[in-house]
Amino acid sequence: MTSLITVKEWLQAADSVIVLAGNEFAQQEGLDLKQMMQLSEVPLAQAWPRWQKLIAARQNYQPSAGMQTLTTLLSGRDYFVATTTFAHLFETAGLASARIFNLNGDWTKLQCTSGMNHGHPETAEVLAKAAAGATSLPKCEVCGQPLEHNLPLDSHFFPDTDANRRFRWFLMGHETKRVVILALGIDASSQQLLATMLPLVQQFPTWQVAVSGTVAIPQAARVVSLSGGLTDNLQALVAR
Repeated sequence: MTSLITVKEWLQAADSVIVLAGNEFAQQEGLDLKQMMQLSEVPLAQAWPRWQKLIAARQNYQPSAGMQTLTTLLSGRDYFVATTTFAHLFETAGLASARIFNLNGDWTKLQCTSGMNHGHPETAEVLAKAAAGATSLPKCEVCGQPLEHNLPLDSHFFPDTDANRRFRWFLMGHETKRVVILALGIDASSQQLLATMLPLVQQFPTWQVAVSGTVAIPQAARVVSLSGGLTDNLQALVAR
């Protein structure tokens, strides 16, 4: 409880909030990451129809209580979200796409398998064709090679460089601001999110970080760990 009170005080005084959402957050939103890892080991031609069914089934995604509480917490604030989730969760929940960096891609977009960055076309048209019975791989309009989902499944992955740039500019523009970092659902498979930010917290004396997840954190100034469930912690932070 002491840590929650501390973080609530940080948030009351904060100029900006950075959310780091890890893989435990994705699981809270209903993603079966084990199933997806298994699909990544299947040849693309065989995995494609299964990916389409998986993504189509998520089109009616309803934000969890935890996600809804997070959007409430961020409402009216200056914020940025950096996440290893890839299912368009935060955009669907109503957060601004210009303030989201999906480190592991976005399955609502495609990428070329040629190894060249030929852009990220949307999957909406492909899903519509799949619903009509199409099973063939879509082709790149630039080179004619097959397209795959914008996910880090192989060496063809191209991250969103524009979002990466926006996030870096956000960090640079907030070096002297009072910043609270909420690291949510961070586990061993997504700990790189937190590892890149902890040095900045030690560098900038007005930055603070609260961690909710199973990853171990170092004892350091302005770094606290929140015990308990992710949703419970978020609801406690917005409670008056």
